[in-house]
Amino acid sequence: DWADDVSKLLTAHNEELKAVEAADLVVDIKSEIEKLKPVVEIIKPFICDTVLFLNQQLKSGVGILAEGAQATMLDINHGTYPYVTSSSATAGGVVLGLGLPPATVGRVIGVFKLPMTRVGKGPFTTLLGEDEQELHQKLAGIKGDAGSEFGATTGRARSIGWIDLVMARYTHQVNGFTDLGLTKLDMLSGIAKLKVCTAYMLNGHEITNMPADTQAIEKCTPIYTELDGWDENIAGVTDFNKLPISAQRYVEFIQDFVGVRVTMIGTGPNNDDMIIR
Repeated sequence: DWADDVSKLLTAHNEELKAVEAADLVVDIKSEIEKLKPVVEIIKPFICDTVLFLNQQLKSGVGILAEGAQATMLDINHGTYPYVTSSSATAGGVVLGLGLPPATVGRVIGVFKLPMTRVGKGPFTTLLGEDEQELHQKLAGIKGDAGSEFGATTGRARSIGWIDLVMARYTHQVNGFTDLGLTKLDMLSGIAKLKVCTAYMLNGHEITNMPADTQAIEKCTPIYTELDGWDENIAGVTDFNKLPISAQRYVEFIQDFVGVRVTMIGTGPNNDDMIIR
């Protein structure tokens, strides 16, 4: 019986809390089980051997869509260690986690946010400088609004920077993107000159590949290429040809540098605010 198993787990949990003098965190076991009962009834029919289930779906011809919850640079093997998560957040990690053969992956979509953001510690080469705080406020939006750059759980303001195409090209090398998706293009409207990082300066030398050593990345400074911006409001645009020429050229510059076609462009916080190419 699941309730007996939960009771045993929570009893052990409470004993550990008492042992470290955290008795105020002890949970009421009967109360917790009562809360779980209606939840268990909902999810119980969906509990199964997922490896068997997914492989059966593949054999029957059903398509499978997997969404990455973390970014490549947080990958435990290929990210900016030690500022990483505890798992493999790359396309290769998808099949590893799901128990699917690598050859079953037919399409890999790399999603880049415009502008780039990060929460927590770790190298951020293109982070906006102190002289760009007004720009930071514009790009961050208003806390609580759709699309604003504040943590959904913690409410912390995210760090914001220009898009780093050196890093973007590295993530393509690791994942093998077949398509690129860009989000929040509309947030860049009204900026006269848009910077894109196309190289790094490291110890007096210009490099075009991201170093494997995180400490070396932390010493890098960005080398920017400036592109013309646009003033038009493009929120909700769904046709690429209706974007200002400067916006089109900005997108094309990114796809040419990374070497992968941009097939999806977000122009607002709603699901329908999307250009499909």
